[in-house]
Amino acid sequence: MFVFLILLLSVTSSFSQHSIPVLVKGDGNGVSVHSPDGGFQYSHFKNSSVTIRKITARWKLSTLYGQPVVDGDFSWEAGRDTPDDYLDWRDYILLECTPVKSVGYLVYIPVMPTVPKSGKGYGFNTPGSPNWIDLFKTRTGEPLKVAVPDFSVKMAKDIWKNGFYVTGIVLVRYKGIGESLPIEFERNKYSLLKRPYTLSLTNMDTVSTISQLIIKDVSATLKSARFSIICTNSVSGMSHIILDYKEPSLFQFGWNKVKIRINTGDFMLTDSLNVFCAEGHERKLLVDNFDNGTLSDNWEISGYQSGSSSISVNDGRVLIRQGGEKTAIILSTKPLQIDRQRPVIIEFTSTVMKDNSCYKVWLYLNENSILCRKRCDVTERVKVVYDLQNATLTSYIDGEIIETIGNVPLNSADGRLSIKFFSNHFEDWYIDDISVLQP
Repeated sequence: MFVFLILLLSVTSSFSQHSIPVLVKGDGNGVSVHSPDGGFQYSHFKNSSVTIRKITARWKLSTLYGQPVVDGDFSWEAGRDTPDDYLDWRDYILLECTPVKSVGYLVYIPVMPTVPKSGKGYGFNTPGSPNWIDLFKTRTGEPLKVAVPDFSVKMAKDIWKNGFYVTGIVLVRYKGIGESLPIEFERNKYSLLKRPYTLSLTNMDTVSTISQLIIKDVSATLKSARFSIICTNSVSGMSHIILDYKEPSLFQFGWNKVKIRINTGDFMLTDSLNVFCAEGHERKLLVDNFDNGTLSDNWEISGYQSGSSSISVNDGRVLIRQGGEKTAIILSTKPLQIDRQRPVIIEFTSTVMKDNSCYKVWLYLNENSILCRKRCDVTERVKVVYDLQNATLTSYIDGEIIETIGNVPLNSADGRLSIKFFSNHFEDWYIDDISVLQP
């Protein structure tokens, strides 16, 4: 999500005093609603106005490394005869704040997400980290020093430290009637919404070494930005922090939460992912890349084999060529002896070629199946996690959860697990780089 905190000059504003006050002292979040009877009037032009029936703002205020962080977005509902696209990117909101320790005036915090159409949900935003002197504005969005000439960084910090109530929201327009934001600002806003960096890992990845580069590359717009990458292990609670994206992060065995913060000076970008590190602790039950051109003794083929139904190894990949439900052919592992105290993680690359339609394919673990295809005609990275302790199965495609199934017992007296690749339509399914391990 995205927040602009810039020097805002004269604006057209709409009053709002219909929210339950929310106390913020260092950090806080809430939802503020302005919905007066009959709506309220709002204008882009001098001699006309429209009716806005309701505006709802979601906001979050926090502190990071001694600096304020502001995040928020809003939705709105047009009144009678008001176009659903009347509000545009020049319209934004101010959070109305009443200091706990009275200073003799109200202060306002601007939040500028992208603006949705009426009734179409919320806009998009990313957290912003303004300078202290730019954090609070007047009711019209101007720098507070315009109204309070002696306002200082210390005074802003004191208001933040002592706390304040968010008592409402104000809808305003940048520079009021007939003006627009500088073009380069708008370009920067939308370029940063498009994630201008490339990650080396995906969410829910499994890695086999503790040293990992998190960010592969960044765009030119981030070359002078400040980075913070924090990796926290879920078991030990210990964190490793780096401030240079070109340096590798250090994981510990188990699940690691990675939090990324990028401060450009005007904007704050955030991202996160979960990564499992199995270095030195994993039990490798099966690893096969099929580069030898044949199926090894780890595999079994069952079902119907014919000219249209077959399993073969081509160009270092397994090809399952299916001939339909009644002539299905199945590739299975031989039973694997597993440790019931550990989860089982199966990873492989998968390409399902589209036939008349984009059919589903499944992975069977003993008699329990789970979906392992999202798209057709593209190579996908599949991960299936079998949590034996909680009896759950979860499948991921390129880091995105596709399906989760509960109440999935092993149902094997001797702790043996067989894995089957199953499809039942007329399609070609390519599989490669399979690994089965227990971390």
